[in-house]
Amino acid sequence: MDVNTLKLKLTVSTLTAYHCFIQIQCAGYRA
Repeated sequence: MDVNTLKLKLTVSTLTAYHCFIQIQCAGYRA
C-alpha cells in the first residue's frame, strides 16, 4: 500500500467519523 492510498483512507475515515458526529449532534438538538 502506498502513502497516497493510506492518506486517502485516513481522510475518508476522518470525514465519515466527523459527519456521523455532526448527525448525532443535530439529532440531539432536535430531540
